[in-house]
Amino acid sequence: MNFLKYLGVLVMLIGAGVLVFIGVTGGAQANIGLFVGLGLILLGYVLHIVLDKKASEQERLHN
Repeated sequence: MNFLKYLGVLVMLIGAGVLVFIGVTGGAQANIGLFVGLGLILLGYVLHIVLDKKASEQERLHN
């Protein structure tokens, strides 16, 4: 369960990778790829906050 806390960071890194790939290949004219990258980064940000809060609450309850 401890590794789930880092799932949000992984999703953000995937989103950043999508944006880097689009930038390197020159496909910045296609907005859908940019929106996918941005969406993954925002989703990862929110997911990291929620999962970290849940993990810290469970840790507090077990101590």
